[in-house]
Amino acid sequence: MQDLFKKTENPYLKTHRDDPVNWYSWSDEAFSQAKKRNLPIFLSVGYMSCHWCHVMHRESFLDKDIATILNEQFICIKVDREERPDIDALYMKALIGFSGQGGWPMSIFLTPEGVPFFAGTYFPKFPMPDQMAFAEVLGRVSIMWHRHHQDVLNVSKEVKEKLSVISLVKPDEPSSFHIKPLIDFKFGGLNGAPKFPQFRLWQSIFLSGILLEDQSLIDVSYLTATSLSFGGIYDHLDGGLFRYCTDDQWSTPHFEKILSDNAQLVGFFSDLHNYTQHDFLTMRAHDTVSWVLDCLYTENGFMTATDAESDGVEGGYYIWHTQSLKKILGTDYDAAKKYFNFNESNPTQILTTQHLQEETFEKDQIERIFQKLHTNKETRTPPSVDYKILLDWNALMITALAKASQTFNEPLWLKIAISQDQSLKNKFFKNDQWHHSLTKEELGNQCFIEDIANLINSKVQLYLVTSKEHYLHDAKQLVDYAERYFDTKAMLYRQNPISENQLFLNPWQWDDHAVPSGNGMMAYNMIVLALIDGSSFYKKRWEQLLKSYQCHVKDQRTCGLMISAINISQHGLLVKANWLDRPISLKCPPHWLMQQSDQGEVICCDFNGCIAGIATFEDLASL
Repeated sequence: MQDLFKKTENPYLKTHRDDPVNWYSWSDEAFSQAKKRNLPIFLSVGYMSCHWCHVMHRESFLDKDIATILNEQFICIKVDREERPDIDALYMKALIGFSGQGGWPMSIFLTPEGVPFFAGTYFPKFPMPDQMAFAEVLGRVSIMWHRHHQDVLNVSKEVKEKLSVISLVKPDEPSSFHIKPLIDFKFGGLNGAPKFPQFRLWQSIFLSGILLEDQSLIDVSYLTATSLSFGGIYDHLDGGLFRYCTDDQWSTPHFEKILSDNAQLVGFFSDLHNYTQHDFLTMRAHDTVSWVLDCLYTENGFMTATDAESDGVEGGYYIWHTQSLKKILGTDYDAAKKYFNFNESNPTQILTTQHLQEETFEKDQIERIFQKLHTNKETRTPPSVDYKILLDWNALMITALAKASQTFNEPLWLKIAISQDQSLKNKFFKNDQWHHSLTKEELGNQCFIEDIANLINSKVQLYLVTSKEHYLHDAKQLVDYAERYFDTKAMLYRQNPISENQLFLNPWQWDDHAVPSGNGMMAYNMIVLALIDGSSFYKKRWEQLLKSYQCHVKDQRTCGLMISAINISQHGLLVKANWLDRPISLKCPPHWLMQQSDQGEVICCDFNGCIAGIATFEDLASL
């Protein structure tokens, strides 16, 4: 095992310390060894809460025979995708190019220069009907490298060229109507399975529904929120949203919980509640924040995720055996069966309450059922926590807490957001440089554009909530910091600073995934700052990003944040007022810019200017 790998505090990499595989971290040493020994590189990219990453670990990376092949025929590099999203993004594009789809663990074979020539995801230890055994894959790749070396180099050259070329496909002007045929109007979300929350997309659909006066888009946004709240994707006992569902009805989840998803749920539900108040939005926002504070909060920041596994079983902490439930619940079993819609033909049950809207249950009995289930869960091994702290995900949570503190009148949430914002500055900014991750006081790689973009957004949100100018000043300084990432030729932000990129290609992202894309969030930020500050620089940068988006993006499903920014640029922006002092609810677009004048009037502005003042806050409801 390499000393460099052993020194890491990263919780995911530490699980591989005792593997018989001679892992390297992503380092100059690894690539130097590959060149010196003329060996291909096996790059394995995973993360702590990934179930199939653990499966491949147990099956293959702990197997001595497979480890021997890896050690003799390859230089092996292990990467945490959350710690190095730039590596993950670059090689994910290659993986999709090879196989047509992505996923984790990512298993990529590289030249000593780091260019991919073959890629896959999970490879089983033993052959399956549609997959070769991992050892056979390794053998074939090794033969190709040594016996058909020039062919391998030709493939890698072609891959590099394709990844380097920015597609110049110009779609029609973005519109919600392009997404409408893909929406599942029965269960919410998009059609098909698996189903992911895709919060930025749904925020854009909701906003489009309001601005276009399309009630069907508004209704399906609330339907999606309902499915997220009452389906199996939500943890009905402890709170918190699971990563995604494997079915099309939001019933069967993949059981990891990650900070970024839960932060975005709180923000999305805040937007929905500002338009039309529903008790379930308030309930789930509180449940989610409570789970985050109970399970992920530290004074240094919010931790990253909880594992999908418990005692080696996916969902082991959350799944219930039907016969055990009868013993645990006793005479309350029949009520629980109706409440959670148990299907007794299944040996196991997942808690879901999607059918409850028309049912009435005795409150005391339901509380007793929950208490019995909680008591039993205390005997189980809880999932492990990925305790690293990520700058961009923490910025998302700060933004959510600040926004939700207004919506749900929770001053404590704002206090926590302010405190965590200061912690990020104290812990992540060293020697005039921001860093992406913190693990037990160990700072990780320099930050990526997603970090800066989300941090700017959190500063703006704090400014809008508190009216304190220093947050706006911080946001402007961070925009200046982000200039080192801007590619003036492509007119977009790269993930790494232009002059400091260490990969064979500096990746860029328009797609929103677990975290909003850096370019989408920067575009959103430029719209905000252009309206608040009036600087021509922000408007110019917005126009450049818009042009880049129109040239580079083929699939609008993955660019919800950018579509929201486009809508906002045409219709208005955010709220600037101390709503904690004036807690009122407005059934109006959630992204108007509202400024309170010295005379107590409220002035409403869009991208081109301001309209006449309105006498009182209450008059806003007539907009």
